[in-house]
Amino acid sequence: MTDLPTGTITFLFTDIEGSTRLLQELSTRFTSVLERHQNLIRDAVNSHGGVEIKTEGDSFFCVFDTATDGLAAAVDIQRRMAAESWIEDRHVSVRIGVHTGVGALGGDDYVGMDVNRAARISETGHGGQVLVSAATRLLGQAGLPDGVTFLDLGEFHLKDLDEPEHLFQLVVAGLNSEFPPLRKLEAGPTNLPALASGFVGREQERADVEQLLGESRLVTITGVAGAGKSRLALEVATHSRDAFPDGVWLVELAAVTSDELIAQAVSHVIGLQESPGRVATDVLVDYLRDGKRLLILDNCEYLVEGVGMLAAHLIAATSDLRILATSQQVLGTGGENRYQCPPLAIPPSRADSPSDVLGFDSVVLFEVRATEVDPTFEVNDGNAAVVAAICRRLDGMPLAIELAAALVRILTPEQVLERLDDRFELLTGGPRDAPQHQQTLRAALDSTFELLDGDRQEFAARLGVFVGGFDVATAETVTSGGGIGRADVIDALSALVDRSLITSEQTSGGRRLKILESVREYLLGKLEKSGQLVVRQIAHAKHFAGLVEAASKSLRGPDQDMWDHRLDTDIENIRSAIAFTAATGDDTGLELAGQMFLYWRCRGEWSDGLHWTRVALENSPDRDSGLRARMLATAGFFASDLGDGARGITDLEDGLAMARRTGDLHAEGYCASFLGAELSRRDIDLDRGLALLSEAQRIYAELGEPYGEAWVNRYLALSHQERGNLDEAIALHKRSLEAFRDAQDAWNIRFAQTLLGEAMHTVAELSGSRRLYDESLRGPSGARFKVVIAHAHKGLGKVSLAEGKLDEASDHLLKASQELREIGDVACIAETNGHLGMVNLGRGHPAVATELLVESGRTFRDITDKGGVAWSLDRLAAVAAATGAHERAAQLLGAGSAIREKSGSMRPVVDQPDFDQLSSDLEEQLGPDVFQAATQGGTALEFDEAVRLGGL
Repeated sequence: MTDLPTGTITFLFTDIEGSTRLLQELSTRFTSVLERHQNLIRDAVNSHGGVEIKTEGDSFFCVFDTATDGLAAAVDIQRRMAAESWIEDRHVSVRIGVHTGVGALGGDDYVGMDVNRAARISETGHGGQVLVSAATRLLGQAGLPDGVTFLDLGEFHLKDLDEPEHLFQLVVAGLNSEFPPLRKLEAGPTNLPALASGFVGREQERADVEQLLGESRLVTITGVAGAGKSRLALEVATHSRDAFPDGVWLVELAAVTSDELIAQAVSHVIGLQESPGRVATDVLVDYLRDGKRLLILDNCEYLVEGVGMLAAHLIAATSDLRILATSQQVLGTGGENRYQCPPLAIPPSRADSPSDVLGFDSVVLFEVRATEVDPTFEVNDGNAAVVAAICRRLDGMPLAIELAAALVRILTPEQVLERLDDRFELLTGGPRDAPQHQQTLRAALDSTFELLDGDRQEFAARLGVFVGGFDVATAETVTSGGGIGRADVIDALSALVDRSLITSEQTSGGRRLKILESVREYLLGKLEKSGQLVVRQIAHAKHFAGLVEAASKSLRGPDQDMWDHRLDTDIENIRSAIAFTAATGDDTGLELAGQMFLYWRCRGEWSDGLHWTRVALENSPDRDSGLRARMLATAGFFASDLGDGARGITDLEDGLAMARRTGDLHAEGYCASFLGAELSRRDIDLDRGLALLSEAQRIYAELGEPYGEAWVNRYLALSHQERGNLDEAIALHKRSLEAFRDAQDAWNIRFAQTLLGEAMHTVAELSGSRRLYDESLRGPSGARFKVVIAHAHKGLGKVSLAEGKLDEASDHLLKASQELREIGDVACIAETNGHLGMVNLGRGHPAVATELLVESGRTFRDITDKGGVAWSLDRLAAVAAATGAHERAAQLLGAGSAIREKSGSMRPVVDQPDFDQLSSDLEEQLGPDVFQAATQGGTALEFDEAVRLGGL
């Protein structure tokens, strides 16, 4: 079964009432009854756009895209069943349950609580009856068929489900509407409310808390305001009712004003009568002493000491009482087990389709709450990426997501996302009957912030300068001063962790403290209001500038793994520091971005590198300097690799000109090497490219910088490769590799191996090439080596293709393509597509080969890579020959050769025998004169004409 609907869908369950009795009475004749019943239901379901998921005996499970369709199908089924003439006038009737919820797939079936809820609703009813959940009624009431109304049956606890359901019956004109009472699940006394909106996700969290309740008699769910603590506690309590047959009670403490009134509030909820001369605590103990009961003490943060004392007393004085508390701060009493309520799971940044994002609770919550205000809303192909971005921006905070979702009644998701920079003015539409601190995002965070004393408030505000996270040592550096000593920081951080304003987690690099983005924005507002914002931003930027400076030197040597990890851990803080320092009027932002080059380059984070390099350039003083020249070259290098060749060359030229004006040799060598590399590897101007690279090599030798020489030798080698100077190319690659080995630079050793492997492949030394590629794949395979791994797989794909191992070649090339697309390396993606085209030609799929090669060639054309265009034309010639278009093949060969001759580049030695054979075959097919004329016709074409000939 394929293409099953997901997201918010409607489930429908049916079965025959008394089917066992009918089977006994009718024996073999029951088969015809069953078949007729099945045909009736299938016809009704199909006519209303439903999908039959499962049929077992006399039961059906079907789904519908909308509640309206599901209800219409249910009515149609009952009308058809009532109108049918059954065997011996037997009365055959079905009971139907309809519920709307989240359609989560598990293989070719649906899984999750909403499916179970729909099944239990059906089982609760009687033959001829249609029972409907509150969610289905809400979404389907506007489209009810004529003559159909809802009858409110009230709230019920369903079998095996702990959360109560508000049920409605469909009353259909002309059909029976009088039925016996529903089958109820009897449970102990409780005051748990029936929530107006359903609980979404959190299955693992609920299971975790239930496990803690089984291990500990006092569990406190902590978290910042708006984290969903109360809803999680209610879900746990509702789901656990069977475990507490003597009662489950919710005690809301938000309105309690003093510790002395806590026991009285609990007694009042349970319904205990005050006794003259006895304190409320004693009355409680007498009642709770025996029996299995659960108390949920909600919103304890304003009465932490009093609640802690009462909880400890009740636990000690009773035999089997369990207490589940919610609080922004731990109660601090013995035996307490803390559960930190996490944010809802959010999709990764690249998730952009409904199937990608609807597996995350945050997106499901957004969709469910949005449909409550706009029943037509759904997460679809057009908005999935935007909804996912909203959930990420809001850190998966349930309250913030619910407030944002409520805005879809007046704003599109795109408009909501655009306005999140002003989230505290935007997210203000909470339900009027909700507690005040749940009606706006600002009020929620106010309720947390106000729990802190004055010194703690000032310290917390200073933490707003951190983005993503920080460690204790960094906090000591950035937040101390101005009345807060370094010695005070650890105690202050502990207090904020206890109060859930920040969270603490153990990572591979040590313990990290984190702040949700909404909390950070709130704290920044407080910091700005205090007049301390710029002071703390300066301290923050100074600290991370020091980190980046130290890392930039060490990324070239044996400690690069450690320093790369440190930069990656604090990358969000570093971006923030670049943005701040770039606008300060000096070159600090340029220096920061410049020192990050190796991090971005080696990890394949080229788009990020280009973005922040340009942020630094655009916001720093526009004056000639060696630093600015280097940053222009950096921007040009990234832009060219990402496919914007024209902008890239312009930036590189501007950088070199500025470096020469300033007389800064370091900058001149840097800019000349990058510009020379681009001119060479794209076959734009091989002579000038070689001259610039030779100049850069001389400068680095003069400056005594072996690392710079090794870097330039890499590009000099590639330049000689393009010219066909293969011995010189291989020698330079080997010199570069040895220099990086001397420096113990693991990344560049592995990358140099791939480049040397490519050079050896070019001269047809396939075994040596394969060995180098295999060596470069050994070692860590994390994000830091993504570029290396991509080039190694691309190289192994080329070697395997040359050896005729097509399946192996395809496997390597597809792996390379995936990595290269994540990096954004446009030229290498185009090359990989071209090789995949040749794999398909070898497999006998010339049409697919042509498609891939044309796509490849068009990319080379767009980035002005003349060598790449010639390479594509050669291979399109091979495809043309394979399909019998011999004259066109000869023209394409001539066109590719002409481009090479004008640019000065050479066809790789490894390819030459194949193309010599191709030329010989074409000459034999066409005859010498026609072959020569066709080849010369291609040779005479201008570049643009050659591109058109290839369909590029």
